Parts: sequence; C-alpha cells; structure tokens
Amino acid sequence: MDNRRKIVVINKEFQHHYALMAVALVVLCTNLFIIARALLPIDPPLELTVGTAVTVAAVELVLIALVWRASILSSHRIAGPVYVFARQIKAV
Repeated sequence: MDNRRKIVVINKEFQHHYALMAVALVVLCTNLFIIARALLPIDPPLELTVGTAVTVAAVELVLIALVWRASILSSHRIAGPVYVFARQIKAV
C-alpha cells in the first residue's frame, strides 16, 4: 500500500519562500567566490573573459535549478505533515 503524497507543493507560500532563500544564498556564495578568485592574489588567478562569463552563467543557472528543485523537495517533507496537522486541528 503506497500512502505517499503525489503533490509536491503543499504550502505554496512556505515552500517557495524556503526555495527562494536557498537559491539566494547559493547565488550569493557563488558570486562571492568568483569575486574573491578574481580580486585576491591566488595562483592561478581567475581571468574574466567572455567565455568564462558564459560558462559561469550557465553553471549558475544549472545550480539555481538544482537548488530550487532540491529545496522544494526538502521543504515538502516539512510542509506536508504541517498541512495534515493543521487540517486535523480544523476538523476538531
């Protein structure tokens, strides 16, 4: 007997807020890493060319999509039981 929920987004406001915060944190950390590699005297330094910028942008977009999906799935494990609990409280 499979008793698993089929809908991933249970509480849209909570789950999207959680995912947005996770994506913002990942983008911030990634960009700070890129800026640090470009400005600090590290051997070998990061050369900012058009090809490098396109590659970094593509990697960041893939990273954003992966983090968004992972955070929606992980928040589903929180939002689902909270939704059931709130529904039972309303029923009482």
